[in-house]
Amino acid sequence: MFNLNCTKMEDLPLLFSDILSLEGELDVRDSPQSPWRKSFCRIIDATLELFEDDIAASPFVTIQINSSITVEFDDDSKGKNNSFYFHVEKDNEFFYGFYAEKIEEARRWVDIIRALTMPQLKVTMDDFNIISVLGRGFLGKVMLVEHKETKEMYAIKSVQKKKLIESGRPHTIIAERNIMMLIKNPFIIQLHFAFQTPTKFYLGLEYAPGGELFYHMEHIGLIPVDDARLYVAEISIALEHLHKYGIVYRDLKPENVLLDAQGHVKLTDFGLAKDLCEVQNTSTFCGTNHYLAPEIIRNEPYSYEIDWWALGILLCEMLTGVTPFDGESRAKMFDSITQDEPMLPTDIDNDAGDLILKLLTKNPKERPSFEDIAAHKFFECLDWELVVDRRYVPNFVPEEIERPTMYFPPEFTQEDAIDSTIESYPAEDNMNVTGFSFFAPNVMDDGAKEVDMDVMDTDMLEEYQKLGETEL
Repeated sequence: MFNLNCTKMEDLPLLFSDILSLEGELDVRDSPQSPWRKSFCRIIDATLELFEDDIAASPFVTIQINSSITVEFDDDSKGKNNSFYFHVEKDNEFFYGFYAEKIEEARRWVDIIRALTMPQLKVTMDDFNIISVLGRGFLGKVMLVEHKETKEMYAIKSVQKKKLIESGRPHTIIAERNIMMLIKNPFIIQLHFAFQTPTKFYLGLEYAPGGELFYHMEHIGLIPVDDARLYVAEISIALEHLHKYGIVYRDLKPENVLLDAQGHVKLTDFGLAKDLCEVQNTSTFCGTNHYLAPEIIRNEPYSYEIDWWALGILLCEMLTGVTPFDGESRAKMFDSITQDEPMLPTDIDNDAGDLILKLLTKNPKERPSFEDIAAHKFFECLDWELVVDRRYVPNFVPEEIERPTMYFPPEFTQEDAIDSTIESYPAEDNMNVTGFSFFAPNVMDDGAKEVDMDVMDTDMLEEYQKLGETEL
């Protein structure tokens, strides 16, 4: 658990010590033929420890997680519904097998083990030419950079460690790094690498040259209904993928929806995302005011349904230029969100209006699921398999021009393109957080191919194919 009251910079490594840590009960066996036994398992400091129970003083097995370790899912089922098996190999030979009761739990173990076996190559800002500033916030900024050797372009997000501590939000950079490192989806920005200095964290992100959806709504005006339909379909797929991994996004808004080189949607900024694998809901008050669901305002426990509420707000704003709830003050706006029915223009597309009203149902239990959304009449003209495969061509596709920041706000792009220097701290030699650095395979290798983000994982694609056969 993070100590959010910590404000001392020298405590930062301790504060982030659980960046790639996990513990819990799993069924374990030491060979494919061995009987299963309940064990308390823990990953800490790149070591997997197996205990007899959660009060045992020392582990009966310790596994160093390094490049000799691989972890894979297996089809074995143990005769239980909804239980999932994975096994760890050392030097390509079976080492230990594990069972988790839920797929989300199994994925967490597998993803963290895989993350700890990834290459830890050295990356610094000296490897890049800084082209422009793309955005800025209280904690840091996003810069467009070009790798000096490969000429690949990335968006590097830099976050000041001191400001993270002072703002009481040190967990946000960890949540963002972990979620983006582990999630692969064609409609979510990909994290290619992460590194740090004594004073900053850096996330190397996929560059989306189409800019923010917010920029287009500000400069173009209302989004045509056909464009909004495709955007919302792609966002829905991204949200459902996050939910499948036990993650509630919590911060859907036009500023966090980017458009890539082909004009397709890319969700970004996972600092507020919440991992719900270990709990059924959360109650943290966060998000953007106009997009907050009623249950958040009422300080009630909430879950994935808040993302579908925010999707309804976003669709309304795209088509009408305004959000459906307002007030002279924040308090009055919150009253409107919790009490009033959304007011929609009479000339709004009938099917879009009906979907918006359903998404903005006050009771989260009555809000539509992804399956309900996909089957709605608003998407009747879409083939969801084609959406997943990115085979629809958006009406807006960024121009290939010499100025790669054309679709980003000039108040940022006109700033000096530098990585600002932050004052050093007395304990700077101890300021680096073990386990933060990350380097995706094949990224920035000379002549290497980029990871194909257009390919959906097999089980997800099968779900959409089944949906197309049975519900659309």
